[in-house]
Amino acid sequence: MSGGGQAGAPGAGHSPAQGTGYGPGLGSGYGPGLGSGYGTGQAMGYGAGYGPGQGPGRGLALHEELYLIAHDQSGKPAVHQTSMALGLAGAALLELALSGRVALADGRAAAVPAAPPRPGPGDGGVADGLLALIQRDGARRDARLWIKKTAEDVYPRTRDGLVSAGVLARVTGRRLGMLPRTRYQVTDLAHVVRASYGVRSAVEGWKEPDARAAALCGLVAALRVEGELYLDQPSAQLVGRLRAIAEASSPAVRDVVTAVDAFIGEAAVAVYR
Repeated sequence: MSGGGQAGAPGAGHSPAQGTGYGPGLGSGYGPGLGSGYGTGQAMGYGAGYGPGQGPGRGLALHEELYLIAHDQSGKPAVHQTSMALGLAGAALLELALSGRVALADGRAAAVPAAPPRPGPGDGGVADGLLALIQRDGARRDARLWIKKTAEDVYPRTRDGLVSAGVLARVTGRRLGMLPRTRYQVTDLAHVVRASYGVRSAVEGWKEPDARAAALCGLVAALRVEGELYLDQPSAQLVGRLRAIAEASSPAVRDVVTAVDAFIGEAAVAVYR
């Protein structure tokens, strides 16, 4: 999990305040296990769209970024898998909307005729599969339908895509020395830092959030995985800030985040019935 091979000169936009780290507050204090050595060696390996000092490696789709944010270093999810799947599904739909391949308006989704090609490298499974479903359907349907349908298998598909990309590694072992256990652990913590960069930048005010960052802010708040950002703010205050950023974004972001929030609430209530 070291930063070997990623060091280099800071890229454009690297401010003096960021120095050898990822920005204010992203130095040696970035959460458990991200101690010293996370500044000088790893600050320069960003992919397209991830902030200062961008470097090689395929860019991640929104649902892949959300997956990384919402798991700890051991691969354990920070929220129930049902809720996680709903968040990932909403992120996949927003990936299509924000790349111009699906039109989202008034809570309804439809494929864009002659949609532009994906602007950069990224997920070729979940989002593309969802787009194919929407295109075949051909109707302008409630976006919630596509979120629920995608949630059925989005978790393992997102995980497997990250394994194929080399972002996650499958680790097998035994619990209590007896029970077999499989975890999917991040291969380099720099992937997690890159995934959360836009959210942290927006919350801390380092950078004006774009629609992608705002979408992640809203979904992180909906899933209540704000603790995985390791920001020194009271939880309620942080969630309020994340929600406000999403609310100030595009109608598509607001609609999808609201739908995911409602689905998660319904799922939580169902557990107690």
